[in-house]
Amino acid sequence: MKKKQVRQTSTDSSAPSSGIRYELEIQDPTASDLSRRLIVCVQLPDLESSQLDIKLAGNVLTIKEAAPRSLDLFDLQRSEIVGNSRELRTCLDQVAMAANSDDAVLICGETGTGKELFARAVHQNSQRDGENFVVVDCRSIPESIAEKLLLGQVRRSRFGHSGLLPQANYGTLFLDEVGDLPHSTQNLFRKLLQEQCYRPVGAKKEIPVNFRLIAATNRDLKRLVSQGKFNPELLSLLQSLSVEVPPLRERLGDIEQLTQFFLQHFCQSENLEPKVLSPEFMEMLKQYPWPGNVRELENSLGQALLAAKNKKTLFPKDLPAHIRVQVKKSAIDQKKEAADDQQRDAYLDGLFVAENPL
Repeated sequence: MKKKQVRQTSTDSSAPSSGIRYELEIQDPTASDLSRRLIVCVQLPDLESSQLDIKLAGNVLTIKEAAPRSLDLFDLQRSEIVGNSRELRTCLDQVAMAANSDDAVLICGETGTGKELFARAVHQNSQRDGENFVVVDCRSIPESIAEKLLLGQVRRSRFGHSGLLPQANYGTLFLDEVGDLPHSTQNLFRKLLQEQCYRPVGAKKEIPVNFRLIAATNRDLKRLVSQGKFNPELLSLLQSLSVEVPPLRERLGDIEQLTQFFLQHFCQSENLEPKVLSPEFMEMLKQYPWPGNVRELENSLGQALLAAKNKKTLFPKDLPAHIRVQVKKSAIDQKKEAADDQQRDAYLDGLFVAENPL
C-alpha cells in the first residue's frame, strides 16, 4: 500500500499537538502479503511506549513511530526551480536536508534569487506537504497591529481576525525578509518557536500550535544582531538549518535553461509562436552580471519579447538598453585593461633588457 500522510485531527481544539508521524501496520496471516503499512499523523497523548498492538477482526493492528523520512537530490520535487549547475545542485542538497527535518530553516540570498521558490520546495518535499504554506511579507507588517495580524483576535464582533499563524497550523509559515521584522515581533516569534503555543488578542487561554517556520533574508543577520537590530535568540533558533541560494552571476551555466523556461512560459501565456535565440542574444545574456538575479532575467526577457514583436528570432537589440550598454562598456573596459597590461609587460621587458645587456 502506498505511503500517505494525512492531517492530524482532534475534536478538542485545545488538545496538545504532538506532530509525530506514526506507522500503522495491519498484519493478516492468511494473506500472501503479510503486512500493509499506512503512514499517518495521529494524536496519541496516552501512548506510553513507542508501539501499540491492537487486535482488530482477527488481524493485528500495530501503531508505532515511523522511521525518519529519507530524501535526496534525485527525489526532490523542484517545481519551478530551473537549472543544473553545480552551485544550484549544492543549494538543492541543502533543500533536501531541510525537507527531511521539521526544524526552522533560514534561507539566505540576494534580492531576486527566488528564495520563496526554495522555501516552497522545502515545504512540498516535507511531511507537511498538502497543508497550508502561509507567506508573511515582513516588510509590510505595521508594528502596531503585528500581534493581531499574526495571532488573530477573539471573534467578538464582525471585525474579528483569525490570524496568519492559525492558518499555518500543521503547515508552514514563511517569513519573507525576516531581517525587516519589527523588534517586538521578533520576540513574539522567539516565544512561538520555543513554546509552540500562542494567545490570540483578547483570549484568556493559550492555544497549542504545530507549524514549521521558514524564514528568508537578503541581509546579514549577524551584523544586525551586533547592531542591536535583531534578536540573537531568534537568530539562533532560525539557524537550525540553512539554505544558501546562489546569485545568478555564480550560476551562469543555468542562464540558457532559465531563458528557455521563461520564454516558453511567456509565449504560451500570450499565445505567441516560439522564438529562436540568436547566438549573439545568448552571449549577451551570459556576459551581463544580473544584479537583479533571476527576477531581472525574467523581466528582461519579457521586455525583449515585446520589443521583438512578430519577429521569429531574438537579437541583442531586443534586450533592454541598460543591458546592452553595460555589456558593451564591460567589453571596452576589458579591452582597455588588456591593452594596458600588454603595454606594461612590454615596458617591463624593455627595462629588463636595458638593465641586463648581453
